[in-house]
Amino acid sequence: MDYGHLAAPDLLTNAFYFFTGFGHEAVVIFFVISGFLVGGKAWALSAQGRFSWRRYLADRTSRLYAVLLAALVLGAGLDAVGLHFFNRYGLYDMSHEGAVAVVTRSVRESLTWKTFLANGLFLQTILAPPLGSNGPLWSLAYEWWYYIMFPAAASLIFRQGKAAVAAGLLLTLFCLLFLPQEILRLFGVWLLGVVASVWQKRVPPWWLAGFVLVLTLVFVRAEWIRIPMGWEYALGAAFMLALVSLAGRETRLPGADLSARLADFSYSVYLTHFPVLMVSVSAAFTLMGYGIKEPFGWQGIIFYVTLFAGAISAAWAISRGTEAKTNILRMKLYKWIKVLK
Repeated sequence: MDYGHLAAPDLLTNAFYFFTGFGHEAVVIFFVISGFLVGGKAWALSAQGRFSWRRYLADRTSRLYAVLLAALVLGAGLDAVGLHFFNRYGLYDMSHEGAVAVVTRSVRESLTWKTFLANGLFLQTILAPPLGSNGPLWSLAYEWWYYIMFPAAASLIFRQGKAAVAAGLLLTLFCLLFLPQEILRLFGVWLLGVVASVWQKRVPPWWLAGFVLVLTLVFVRAEWIRIPMGWEYALGAAFMLALVSLAGRETRLPGADLSARLADFSYSVYLTHFPVLMVSVSAAFTLMGYGIKEPFGWQGIIFYVTLFAGAISAAWAISRGTEAKTNILRMKLYKWIKVLK
């Protein structure tokens, strides 16, 4: 049941809806992490005169395409099954009441070869919508174009040869003219991660940065920051400070090993979770009449945890044949385009 339809939510209910409602906020944090890892390395290599577009594009395309095409095929297949067999509630054709997260149109409208191709070329939200029910794919297009924009702009700063400067200028102008304003608007959030990576002084202390981050999350989640773009940049800056404060630690944080294992298939989770959840919820409602608009309670929590575990497990299984093979794909690309090791 939607939070707005609850009559008198208690503390436990409020806590559940609060902690499970971070959607766009998670994307903002993801952008900062990406800027920190990808942009920071590109900046360092550019500053040293060692940046190579050939190696960089091989690294980025192998990372993204290791999972993307399989995820698009899987998502389209699950959507087709859901649309034809499990659409009793109407999630797939928008015949239901209310909204469902990032699904803003009938799934049938975006299950086309044109949309598939656009998503495969990171042109969703630019030339086509995300494929089918997989609305979270919007941010992947943003991510790809940030990968292109940043090194292009960095080449104008470090001026490593006339050809590099000319190429960087053309790429920068192309992005500024071709990309939608919304993609350009959030580029600054991604750049906050780059700032964190080159920040020399590891301040503030981790406990203060952590407090600021938690406080900002509460303000954002409670919608107390309503300035256009303001909350995204406020959250990005708070997380940037957290990264800065932790980057210089000599000891690993508790749970570091578990985090590393989860990170090994996090990209697969990102690309596959929504179509899996959509078909699971729709199938449960079609077959059992349960799972949508149910009153909040322990049965609902168990159902939620089951769906969550199922989506994570499916992503892990998919990652064994895709994301886990990223390095193999990268080496093949290195050999194909003759990148020196």
